Amino acid sequence: MPPANNFNRKTKARQMDIANIVPTEKTVEIRHPADENLPLGIRVSVMSATDPRMKGIKRAVQDAKLRLDARNKHFKADELETNLHNMVFAAMTEWDWYGENANFEGEKPEFNKANVFKIFAKLEWFLDQLIEAIQDEKSFFQNSKAI
Repeated sequence: MPPANNFNRKTKARQMDIANIVPTEKTVEIRHPADENLPLGIRVSVMSATDPRMKGIKRAVQDAKLRLDARNKHFKADELETNLHNMVFAAMTEWDWYGENANFEGEKPEFNKANVFKIFAKLEWFLDQLIEAIQDEKSFFQNSKAI
């Protein structure tokens, strides 16, 4: 039985409930593709790919792949791109076009799937910055308590 004070005498380390180590959302500052030191006045909040809220979209893509595999077929390039856009959009929780001059085609777009996909289609670098942030899994645990 562990000591009552939650301290392991053999390792001299505090015990912790690993169930409390969960990813948190983070904010991505969108930057100029040619100068990472130049923020564009756009922030996007994203969740980890391992967040439980992502399970539905991940399963939908896996199910589609299994259906194709069963018929000895594969995703086409445009389907792969759409799946990627859907996954990144699902990981996004909001955006803030806070910069005075931040706009897309003269407007500060509302956060919805149509606008996000329109930007992804026209500005691949925007999408790439979000993919890079989502793939940095460790960064979603920066606020988790280690001890």
